[in-house]
Amino acid sequence: MKIFQYHIIGAGLLIGAAVIFQPHSAFSQVAQSINNPLVFKGVRGLWTTEAWTADEEPYTRIKNEILIAEAKGKSPDMMAMEYKVIALQKQSDPLPRFRWAYAAYLTGIRSKPYSTDKLRQAASGLGVFTPSPQSYEFTRLRFLTESFLGEPLNYPDLIIVGKRLARRNPKDMEVRVQLCQILSVGPTLADRQNAVTHAKELLSIKPKDFYYIGNLATVYNHLWSRTRKRSDRLAAIVAYRHYVRLAPSSVYRKNAEYLLKYLEGAKDGPLPKPKFKS
Repeated sequence: MKIFQYHIIGAGLLIGAAVIFQPHSAFSQVAQSINNPLVFKGVRGLWTTEAWTADEEPYTRIKNEILIAEAKGKSPDMMAMEYKVIALQKQSDPLPRFRWAYAAYLTGIRSKPYSTDKLRQAASGLGVFTPSPQSYEFTRLRFLTESFLGEPLNYPDLIIVGKRLARRNPKDMEVRVQLCQILSVGPTLADRQNAVTHAKELLSIKPKDFYYIGNLATVYNHLWSRTRKRSDRLAAIVAYRHYVRLAPSSVYRKNAEYLLKYLEGAKDGPLPKPKFKS
């Protein structure tokens, strides 16, 4: 079951549009804030290095129970509403929060386009500023949720955590795709170049899957927004054309067509410096 198919082709393409018109602004702020100890060395930064020592069986069981209930016809949205009540009554217990967050997360990514409101509910369920349960599954869900939400100031943390998760389980395609997307809008050129490498590797695993073709198009688009090189723009164009051809009924086809049209008419090279009236 490909429960993570909606971010790259939807949000990824939309992020691509934002990057086209604001190629450096938000991301330069990220680069400047990496050294801010209040942001990245405080409570948030702990999850980048903490050991995963928790018993993972209860978290895995919760995920399976929710997926089985969904398969039997119960919507994740209804489950999330039920689990929220219990979670708020037991805020110090990470398991009810995880149950609520996972159901909300599924609701968010199953929506077309994906639901930011539901994903923010999942983030609330995970309780970013509560004591960490030091669980791999808890951290994984938090990484996936926050990568969907795409807050620029979170990217440095997300890159570190995503790499840790991918090392733990190299076969976790859901994590690897989200890491690829976060790298593609990372604060450094090396991040974006690494995203292309990751996207090509993922596509080599499933070369005929339009989902991974759209992923490659998005990361090349983001790379071009930084390098402004003709070769990167043409690579994005080829991938977007391939995606549009293979996914005629996708709800994100119009996003891809919009970006394809923009890139086909775009100029390479440095952007002109803005002129200010004196």
